[in-house]
Amino acid sequence: MFMRSRWARAALVSIAVGLAAWPVAAGQQPFDSNQKSRAKQMLDTIKMHIQNTYYDPAFHGIDLNAKFKEADQRLDSATSQSLAYAVIAQTLLDFNDSHLFFIPPERPSKFEYGWSFGMVGDRCFVQAIKPGSDAEKQGLKPGDQILRIENSTPSRANLWKIEYLYYALSPRTALHVTALSPGAQPRDLTLAAQVTKKPAVTEISVEFLSQFFDDQARETMSDANRVIRVGDVGVWKLESFEFDPGSVDRIFDSATKGATSLVIDLRGDGGGYVNTLQRLAGKLFDKNVTIATVKGRSSAKPMISQPRKPVFTGKLVVIIDSASASAAEIFARLVQLEERGTVIGDQSSGAVMQAEGFQETLEGLEGVILYGASITNADVIMKDGKSLEGNGVVPDEKALITGEDLAAGRDPVLAKAIALAGGTIDPTAAGKMFPVRWKK
Repeated sequence: MFMRSRWARAALVSIAVGLAAWPVAAGQQPFDSNQKSRAKQMLDTIKMHIQNTYYDPAFHGIDLNAKFKEADQRLDSATSQSLAYAVIAQTLLDFNDSHLFFIPPERPSKFEYGWSFGMVGDRCFVQAIKPGSDAEKQGLKPGDQILRIENSTPSRANLWKIEYLYYALSPRTALHVTALSPGAQPRDLTLAAQVTKKPAVTEISVEFLSQFFDDQARETMSDANRVIRVGDVGVWKLESFEFDPGSVDRIFDSATKGATSLVIDLRGDGGGYVNTLQRLAGKLFDKNVTIATVKGRSSAKPMISQPRKPVFTGKLVVIIDSASASAAEIFARLVQLEERGTVIGDQSSGAVMQAEGFQETLEGLEGVILYGASITNADVIMKDGKSLEGNGVVPDEKALITGEDLAAGRDPVLAKAIALAGGTIDPTAAGKMFPVRWKK
């Protein structure tokens, strides 16, 4: 099972707000009756998986038959493949569940926009620019605030929509954005994407879901192995829980060897494997600790840490931000509830459930069509009896990076975490510790 959500929790705002508002993707062929029939088959199959697997037998109060009948009727009005996929996607997103979503058929090409962005507090900032990208050529810079992407104003409530739409459902050869540099006036930019062919997907598995998250909405590399020492403080930049649980001991021990305190930076960490979370918790507690209770449709099972010697007993500081999700949020909240350390940064995303992926195939003129869905099979209840879904983790100390910091390459949040752990580093040096690495 996995606990990861690259798409932030959906406030009840529609992706397909009026089908006419959706442009047809570049080069897309006319939508014929065979394509429409296949889209309806996808919808019916996904409904079956939700009926059989979804953790809440009441489906959040949704009349499943009525909901999917309405979606089927809306497919009759779809005029393009992108619009049909939008109808299916919206049907699942209306459940207001971070881990229930449609995985559309793979497109033959990969779209990379050459810049990463995210929410800091209530504002969206450019976090990094890929060298050689059109975004760089057009003068977009780290620290620029993004006021609009196409017709959307980025917010905590809808960033999922932007990522899901422009990476998964209907990628664009160019994005129109309005950017604001510190101390300047807003400017409109048209940023061309790099479009490259990619290999065909033959299986939807946990590994494919990991790839789907990373390939569809993350152009930078995610790594769990980056460790740096600052005096007596070990610093672990943990960007994903999607790595072999058997590697936890090795990485953790390398981060803490000879250290008196540890900083774990979970900013941008969308979560990952349950076993990896359990092993990591086991390095911080010398006894079995109930991390959370996994509550499914018919049963509730405790998620227990797996103690691993040597257990680290030094000071612990954890950093989170608006993109910290799922397993990363559970870990941060565990640290708070067990009073094991201090959590600083920004409020996390509130996308915390357990899910499993399903693969399905259809026969088409172009060959086998592979698609799937992530279906939530359990809620995760913390020790205080509360779910983090839709709520997130509120840090013990709020610490936000600014646009000016991003533009100058400073990281005052990491510098503060190291100071709380007993070390010393200036924000400029902290900003150079873990440079962004782009996928090739």
